[in-house]
Amino acid sequence: MDYFKEIKKKINEFCNNVPAKGFEINYLENAQEVLELYGQACAIVEEGKEENELQGIYEDIINLTEE
Repeated sequence: MDYFKEIKKKINEFCNNVPAKGFEINYLENAQEVLELYGQACAIVEEGKEENELQGIYEDIINLTEE
């Protein structure tokens, strides 16, 4: 699995969603964490590190975007 590609896909889906009424703050907090994780993923790809590091970030992003 191309985790970096899947990470970008999940982020795009997350950004295209409208937060539910009353959960706007939670959405923004999750968005901030997703942005930080995406930065880490970009660094991993640039450094050519192992795919399993991206898998952990991918799983974290899934947890944040599916709340």
